[in-house]
Amino acid sequence: FSANRTLTVDTTIPALLYSTIGTPDNATAADRSWILVNVTATDINNVSSKLVFSLYYVNATGLVNQTQYSYPADGVQTINWTSLAEGTYVFNVTANDSATNSNSTSSRTFYIDRTNPSATATCTAPVYEGDSFPCTCSGTDSLTSTTTSASSTSGSTTAITVVGTYTYTCTATDAAGNSATDTETYTVLNVGG
Repeated sequence: FSANRTLTVDTTIPALLYSTIGTPDNATAADRSWILVNVTATDINNVSSKLVFSLYYVNATGLVNQTQYSYPADGVQTINWTSLAEGTYVFNVTANDSATNSNSTSSRTFYIDRTNPSATATCTAPVYEGDSFPCTCSGTDSLTSTTTSASSTSGSTTAITVVGTYTYTCTATDAAGNSATDTETYTVLNVGG
């Protein structure tokens, strides 16, 4: 007695790409408590293919969640990790098929940053007409980078030309869009006293 059997040899790795819709770019930040990841996956033979989504918390606990899905019919799969603490996360997705072929996305880092940075306005005294501008602006954030911007009620942050008392404002904004402001008052004196 003999029977015909069909054997499929599968040496093709599954195709796997992050979708540009919803998935954060690498090394980005936001003021929120969730991370949405969306991938498109295809496998020519599509035999018992699985997608494994992994999320790691860099600041302390390591692996936060690992969820496995069967390939969806349209090839698109989304996960939304919610109620996440502030900190640094790394995520990736791996596609596996029953022939042990495997493919992974690149790992991406994402910062959940819900805390305002600190801003510091510093002005030196005394200041006289014609002196260099006496104030500086700096900002720091414990999680992400910051940018600073400054303004003065004198109308300039580069020249000292008019006697009077002015307010200097320093604003620091972190990569997640959180901001803080600090102000300092400075007085411009007449050179002749």
